[in-house]
Amino acid sequence: MKPRVLIVDDSQYTVDMLREILADDFDVVGETGDGDEAVELYAELEPDVVVMDLVISGTDGVTATAKVKKRDPDATVLILTSVDNRAKKRQAADAGADEYMKKPFDPEELKTTLAELTDA
Repeated sequence: MKPRVLIVDDSQYTVDMLREILADDFDVVGETGDGDEAVELYAELEPDVVVMDLVISGTDGVTATAKVKKRDPDATVLILTSVDNRAKKRQAADAGADEYMKKPFDPEELKTTLAELTDA
């Protein structure tokens, strides 16, 4: 069974690209560009991993990550963002993010990282 992924990014271009990159090895079970909806979808869909942008509508990615982790401390969250500064990396880590990758990203590196995070 393929690991289940929830994509949280407010760029439809990025969502479409991620769907295409992940299609062979992962099952994208949901997508949203809103942090509040991401928390709700996580509870509803119970994905194996969340790919979360930091700059999204509603609740930002750091806060959404913290809310997901509060609901499920075992949740796996990979931050995938164009924001590249130490403060945001620290905030994401403090919120419980398991990994932090910067856009643009190498598709093979992303798939490898997701496979490692999901033990696939």
